[in-house]
Amino acid sequence: MDSRERLTPERVRAKVFATVRLREGYDMAEVDAFLHEVEETIDGLLSDVARLARVEPPSPAGDAVQLMSLAQETADKLVERAERQAEQIVADARTRADQMDRELAGRAAALERAAQDQQRLERIHAFLRGTGGSASAGLHDQLAQLQSLLDELTPSRPLVPAPGSPLDTRGKAVWPPQS
Repeated sequence: MDSRERLTPERVRAKVFATVRLREGYDMAEVDAFLHEVEETIDGLLSDVARLARVEPPSPAGDAVQLMSLAQETADKLVERAERQAEQIVADARTRADQMDRELAGRAAALERAAQDQQRLERIHAFLRGTGGSASAGLHDQLAQLQSLLDELTPSRPLVPAPGSPLDTRGKAVWPPQS
């Protein structure tokens, strides 16, 4: 049956057998081959019918149970994935919050130091205002006294630096020369 056409009702109705010359009737080998093909086809069909009779037809309830099971499995996977994503989002938010807390603590400490510095400056300014300029005048008087002492100690002749002697930041010779 593999190399021949499939057996169909139309093919059975249309089958024509060759006649023989020496006697009336059909070629027996041709009829036997055709009957064998019909027999194989009927055996195959009966086997298929028996096999299908053993198979339970799908019930609507079974389909619904299978569909609900699949839906539950899909929902469980989606919930699990959403929970993992939520945990990651919370962990990222905590990390970012900790980082912001550290930054704000650093800024707060810097602002507090700046406020303390401002308070010190205000106290100094108040002190200077409270002295009525006497502190400034006192400093000027002390500076003048130091200048006159320096003038007394400095020789009247101008200093000429010896070659290779050190100079101060104003280009004047350092006195006394340091070795």
